[in-house]
Amino acid sequence: MEEFVLKAQPRDQLGSRSSAKVRAAGRLPANIYGHKQPNQHISFDFKEFEKFFHQGHRLLTIHLGDVNEHGVIKEVQYDHLGTNIVHVDVARVDLQERITLNVPVETVGIAKGLSAGGSLDISLQSVHVEGPAQSIPEKIEIQVAELDLGAVIRVKDLPVPEGCVFQHDGEEAVLVIHETRAVEAVEEEVEPSEDSAAMPEVISKQKEEEDEAASS
Repeated sequence: MEEFVLKAQPRDQLGSRSSAKVRAAGRLPANIYGHKQPNQHISFDFKEFEKFFHQGHRLLTIHLGDVNEHGVIKEVQYDHLGTNIVHVDVARVDLQERITLNVPVETVGIAKGLSAGGSLDISLQSVHVEGPAQSIPEKIEIQVAELDLGAVIRVKDLPVPEGCVFQHDGEEAVLVIHETRAVEAVEEEVEPSEDSAAMPEVISKQKEEEDEAASS
């Protein structure tokens, strides 16, 4: 896992009003905790953190004053709409200690089976990986170009990062190339019935008056 450095500033005041002021200033309230050390209330530059987080990074070095601390993102809180990040919790880690993180699964390439009319079903979007903090990857990539119809990738087939293990049953399916059957629509020609063919023309009163005027 690649490590990134984010500069932080201390927060002296707490509470919702104080947090709102921090966010209004373009910063993101956060806490650092763990390793039997006191909790620290800090803030990050909002845009820097958002870019870091949405690129899939979780392990970071927090530069606070003259001190650098290693941490991993543990909890991200969003607003009531679920769109904007409003608070972050960071757990201190030693780069050599073993931790467990939820790591996303990403496919690389286009499976043969898709060209043959199949569909790709990813049943496991992420996997729990346990290992040294610095060894856990940002994502698990699966090469799918050679997968044909009916192919199944299970947890035991995933590339295992050095020193890490997956906390899943090895037989659990990660993705499947399903075979889909095209259903041809059959159009039935509808013949007019005898009843509909024998129905007389409906003559309106207006048409009768027009006919009488034409004959006079």
